[in-house]
Amino acid sequence: MIYEYGEYSGHIARDSGLDRPRIRQLPEEVVRMIAAGEVIESPASVVKELVENSIDAAASSIRVDVKGGGLAHISVVDDGVGIAADELPVAIQRHATSKLPEGRLDAITTLGFRGEALPSIAAVSELTITSSAKGENVGRSITVRDGKVVADHAAPASGGTVVVARHLFRNVPARLAMVDKPQVEVGHISQVLRRLYLSSPHIALRLYSEGKMLLSTSGQGDRLAALIELYGGELEEHILDLGIRELRYGRYRLILSDSAVTRPSRHHINIVVNNRWAQVKALLASMEQAYRGILPKGRHPILLLQLDLDPSRLDVNVHPAKQEVKLLDEREVIESVCEQLRSALGKNPSASKSLLYYGIEPFPSDYSRLQVAEERESWSDEKILTPNLPPVKVLAQLHDRLIVLEGDEGLYLVDQHRAHERVLYERFLTERMDGSEALLLSEPVVIELRTHQVQKLAEYMDELSALGFECEVFGRNALLVRAMPDAGKEIGDHLTTSDLLWILQDEPSAFEDPGNWKHRLITRMACRMAVRRGKSLEHDHMVWIVERLGHTSVPAICPHGSPIIRYLPRESLYRDFEW
Repeated sequence: MIYEYGEYSGHIARDSGLDRPRIRQLPEEVVRMIAAGEVIESPASVVKELVENSIDAAASSIRVDVKGGGLAHISVVDDGVGIAADELPVAIQRHATSKLPEGRLDAITTLGFRGEALPSIAAVSELTITSSAKGENVGRSITVRDGKVVADHAAPASGGTVVVARHLFRNVPARLAMVDKPQVEVGHISQVLRRLYLSSPHIALRLYSEGKMLLSTSGQGDRLAALIELYGGELEEHILDLGIRELRYGRYRLILSDSAVTRPSRHHINIVVNNRWAQVKALLASMEQAYRGILPKGRHPILLLQLDLDPSRLDVNVHPAKQEVKLLDEREVIESVCEQLRSALGKNPSASKSLLYYGIEPFPSDYSRLQVAEERESWSDEKILTPNLPPVKVLAQLHDRLIVLEGDEGLYLVDQHRAHERVLYERFLTERMDGSEALLLSEPVVIELRTHQVQKLAEYMDELSALGFECEVFGRNALLVRAMPDAGKEIGDHLTTSDLLWILQDEPSAFEDPGNWKHRLITRMACRMAVRRGKSLEHDHMVWIVERLGHTSVPAICPHGSPIIRYLPRESLYRDFEW
């Protein structure tokens, strides 16, 4: 059935003849449902809000039980300070909280502050809250269904608080229809608790689903220990704690896995701001950029950034579920964190060898299709010894694209373009060139760019000079280039005018982070200057590439994140030939 515009849209057609509806106050039950829809999106949202309340109540132990993926039953039990009997009815009212004694949103130090969690949960479930404050002889229990109190009675004073939510979304069919399968929802709940443990590592958390324990934390109190506890022994040998670094209005601590331990999603990058797990989108994007060229495409690190900032320098009230935080000094934080991150990644090549075998498919079984270059009698049998590649010797060039290497453990195919690209990238990244390493042009070249690009590049003239460029602003929309970087060794390609245009132009956002801009620039430089596929190489040139590749920090991955090496284990040869 096709409906005319306005029939089901809520708009009044001009010729409908209907009276204009009057503006009126929404009924309280509708207001509650709207507020609940903003805060409570899923069973994981309920668990997050309740556990955050427990943490704010100074709990040291919290138990979460769920049934039916959290739709049928969620209970959260804590040993916190509890709620006084006369305050319990107030606690289930909207915007009632003990966490803003002075009403200041610029000095928030708790996880909750709006007073919306309990009434929002009560609006979409049957909620029972039982609590007693320390020192009270009798507790109190209140049950709310569809936003109305249906039971209120005394309860034993056991200390702490128990909150039970049943039949979640039974009165919101549309929201209920969007909930995932129970096992998926339990996974979301587990992820929420893992994040809360990283933000509050002093809490002993336990998660049970259908009576089976899925998560148990020790509450040791240290984030490094918490990270290892959550990810297991695999991480312990590959963890880098970069320590504490000061900022103008706070400090931060960066803990990360080296490139040997990665994950297929970015969900394992955690930012904790003032003990609150939060999304800081620009910071997250910049940290991911710092890993470009270090990890294979589609792989992400395990990382924990702990930010301790002056509360007045951030805004936590920008997202209905309090999942995002705005930083007033975001640029300073991004530059400092990413500079430390890049420095640490460049100084820790220990995982390079393991990357050789990560995600690299073996040769196809039909070896007869491989055609190697003609054998040359002058080739040396001496092995190439480097810190980040196994001992190898060059056997041949394959199809003018690949360098074939023999090692003690098997054979390696090396993409000659990507390998040289990695060598040039790290050379440009770490070395400052002098005039002798630049290629002086016979005639200056004018590169036309957009005005904003010229303005930004003018700010980076020192960096361009260090890379081998000699250039100056030429009017509003152009650069005059007198010299450019030299690929060296006579195997790379010199830059053309079109190359310079492609290298120097960039999106406005790329210039905001100097580290990201430099990475993008030298990645393009290395790509255009590296030896091309299809070029025949002399033996000494292949040795030169392999030797220098073995001294790079990540010899298995090119700056774009693509694999450089394909590996055929000796065991595969033995098995296929039945030796």
